[in-house]
Order: sequence, then structure tokens, then C-alpha cells
Amino acid sequence: AWYSYNYAMYALKGRFEMGEDAISKDAKHSYYYAEDVLKGRFEMGEEVISKDAKYSYSYDRHVTKTLL
Repeated sequence: AWYSYNYAMYALKGRFEMGEDAISKDAKHSYYYAEDVLKGRFEMGEEVISKDAKYSYSYDRHVTKTLL
């Protein structure tokens, strides 16, 4: 997940579809991928994000923006 996120963020500077499966298995990197790379929802990673209180709250607040 870390390598795929970093490749998307720093090398591609955008979406990395081939790495999304790996990213979606990790709450931290799913959250940061959504916030930093996609600048919006990452539906594939939402299930794993929802199982981590910290990243679930941050995702809701900073990505989906339902908590203001």
C-alpha cells in the first residue's frame, strides 16, 4: 500500500489504478490516497477505512465533508 500510494502521489501525481487493490487493504493509505491523490472519495477503500476510528473520522471530515 505504501509503495502504491507513494508512486501515485509523487511519480504519477494522480490516480494509480493498478495499485488501488493494494491501497484499499490499508486504512491509512486508503485515506491519504483519497485525500491527497484523488481529492475525493475512494470507494474501494471505504470498507477498510470504516474499521479504523481515526481514519474513518478524518475521511468523513476531510474527504466526504459531512462533518464540518
